[in-house]
Amino acid sequence: MKSWFSNLFSGKKPAWPVVWDDTLPSAYQQLLPWRGEPGPLPENLRRLPDTLPRKENEISWSDGALDGVFSHHMAGGDETDVQKIRDLLKAAAEKGDKASVSAFLAAVREESPLGYIDPLLQLIVEQQGIDADKLADFSAWLAQNSPERNVIKLAMSVLAFFPGQENSDILFVLAAHDEFTLYAIVAQAAMTENPQAYEALWWRMARRVDGWGRVHMIERIPENPGEPLRQWLLRDGYNNAVMNEYTAWYCATQGRLAEALTEPADAELLHGATEILQALFNGGPAQDISDYDDRAQCCLRYLNQLAHTEPALEHYSLVWSVNDYLSDNPVQFGNTEILKGLAAELLASPRIAQLVSEQIRSTDEQIRYQAIRAGRLFRIDIWPELFVQQQQNAGNDDWLTLMQTDDPERARQVTELAEQQLPLVAIASGPSDAMGLGPDWEPHSKLDSVLQELHRFPDIGWPLIRCGLQSPVVRNRNKALNALYVRARESWPQDMTGLLEKGEAAEPDNQVKARMTALLKGEKDPADRD
Repeated sequence: MKSWFSNLFSGKKPAWPVVWDDTLPSAYQQLLPWRGEPGPLPENLRRLPDTLPRKENEISWSDGALDGVFSHHMAGGDETDVQKIRDLLKAAAEKGDKASVSAFLAAVREESPLGYIDPLLQLIVEQQGIDADKLADFSAWLAQNSPERNVIKLAMSVLAFFPGQENSDILFVLAAHDEFTLYAIVAQAAMTENPQAYEALWWRMARRVDGWGRVHMIERIPENPGEPLRQWLLRDGYNNAVMNEYTAWYCATQGRLAEALTEPADAELLHGATEILQALFNGGPAQDISDYDDRAQCCLRYLNQLAHTEPALEHYSLVWSVNDYLSDNPVQFGNTEILKGLAAELLASPRIAQLVSEQIRSTDEQIRYQAIRAGRLFRIDIWPELFVQQQQNAGNDDWLTLMQTDDPERARQVTELAEQQLPLVAIASGPSDAMGLGPDWEPHSKLDSVLQELHRFPDIGWPLIRCGLQSPVVRNRNKALNALYVRARESWPQDMTGLLEKGEAAEPDNQVKARMTALLKGEKDPADRD
């Protein structure tokens, strides 16, 4: 494949007509100043030139998320006419006129090439027939000059046919943005034949992304990575802004976690091992602990490490996960009894309750989160402390945790506090189709957390239900209806029927309206599928 395309031309390269909005900068030029930096992009460089203003109620994808979700969770063939795209690409590259370039870009700018790029590249190779020099130069020109992400992705993919430092540099610059990392590393892998050179390049690229780009990089770790890279995988490489569950298995296996734990672990390695193993036990969208062949040996060595240190709450929480998994899946570990014995000894420590009591008061959000999580895992009563903190600071958002009590009296106290602290009048501004996402909707989200649990306590929270029914956020109105549906009609306050009738008349969401209509008629909830 490479032999056909390796005949790169030399000399002055032709330019193609700019058929996009020429007031937009190219993504490449935007990212070029970051070329020499070792870490992830700053926020001011992350917004790509073709990013449209976010509309109200519109769910936007984070950088690289659309391709990331598609590559992990969507199956099935793509119906894109790759023959048509191949022919348009040939015409644009070879003719270079405005009409040909416009036709090609119109065909590819709206859709991510992820679903059709492999068959397209295969078709290009099978049919050949495209002038290799012009294809190479056109692809590099698009990658460096286009402001349109899908056009750039396609151009980057085609550059895989043309190994060379210049094209590798183009890919490296673009790879710093999570939207382009996947395409860059796939092309770089095809272009780089020397394993040592590829590992060095891979590592530089991986450290420059922290979102979906990091996930895609970790899924393409070089074979047999060297010791420095393995250590980085276990200490930092696994960490990303999407979900560690996507990267944990790769880092545990390629980083040789079980082997690394044979020697006394420093705090950084022990923290990395904890987060990797916790992600594997969490399960989720990728390989989990059942896919990890060294799970028994690794867990045993991890627990032995804890026996020689003072564990933190994150360590105790992982021990809880190990013990819980062993109870449900004893056959997956050949050393179950040994592991359970070590886990039981660690979990019996009075240090757990002491740490929870201390750290639940921390001003560090991560430390406090670990304390709340540990309190719930180990059935430590953290409710009184959280309630006092919520009383003292209306900015706190522990409403859901506070409402997840089985004590009706505690639930009553929470709803009364919510009635005092939440701006109910401002929230009840009237129904709309708002999704209530983002910081501007924080009060509505807090109300949501309380409403979510009200169906379990049918005698409290009437002011919150009234507010929820009149909220512009669809989710608030649905949860208020959930609470109403379980309450006997004769227990409703006098104004509730009228309020519901008024809400039904003004309701813009058809599904919510149908629920209101059924409730007024005394019929079954249409949302109840049982």
